[in-house]
Amino acid sequence: MEAWDQEEIERAEPFEQARADLEALREEIDEDFYNLLLKHIDSGNPKHLEAVQQKIDLVMELHRRTWGQVDLPEEGSGEGLDEIV
Repeated sequence: MEAWDQEEIERAEPFEQARADLEALREEIDEDFYNLLLKHIDSGNPKHLEAVQQKIDLVMELHRRTWGQVDLPEEGSGEGLDEIV
């Protein structure tokens, strides 16, 4: 397996963070919605990532207001980056 350079890691980190955030919500959202968001994350398109992150933030806010907090991985925690590093 080829080692990733720093630029590739930095490009991948926001997508991996979004994937980890989405995984934390998996039990809280509809499976079709989860799969759609995952598809957009996996597309690698920064515009799709921005839209997904907005949807994750909205779901988190609705969940917080209705049922309480969902613990998301902290940004920069490295969670979800195991496949890269």
